[in-house]
Amino acid sequence: MKRTISVLPFALSCLIAFNGCKKSEAPAPEQKQTAPPPVTSAPTTPVSAEKNSFQEVTSQLDAGGHVYLYLSTEQWLEGLSGKVSGWRQLIGSLPDLKAEDHEKLDKAFNIVTNLIKSSGIEDVSGFGFSSIAREKGFYHSKAIVHHYKGQGSGFVPSS
Repeated sequence: MKRTISVLPFALSCLIAFNGCKKSEAPAPEQKQTAPPPVTSAPTTPVSAEKNSFQEVTSQLDAGGHVYLYLSTEQWLEGLSGKVSGWRQLIGSLPDLKAEDHEKLDKAFNIVTNLIKSSGIEDVSGFGFSSIAREKGFYHSKAIVHHYKGQGSGFVPSS
């Protein structure tokens, strides 16, 4: 029985063995390593270009829980009574509106507009809500309604 020896595994093992035994060549000249640019300061949190009550509201909330919400309401609620009053004209201009219905509509809009003005809702600058588990199955929740100092007349609760 003749045995044939494959040359390929023998050649590969020789190549690997002799390649590892090479003498090291002269060390390459040292390359000048440049240090990374110095960090001047830690990254900062962006600041809104528009005024809002984020800091005032979120300082009252519990971070790290299941729910954490901040909503700036300044732009939405500013002049709300005037916006509702504007809807009066739109709805009042509907065709086929009887005089009796027109009077009821005016009374309803007067009530809603006065309620908005007297409630203080137009002064609300932000809303926040958080909920965090203090124990398994026991959640501590907070809701914050904020208005700036000197504002907040009406019956909307102060923060």
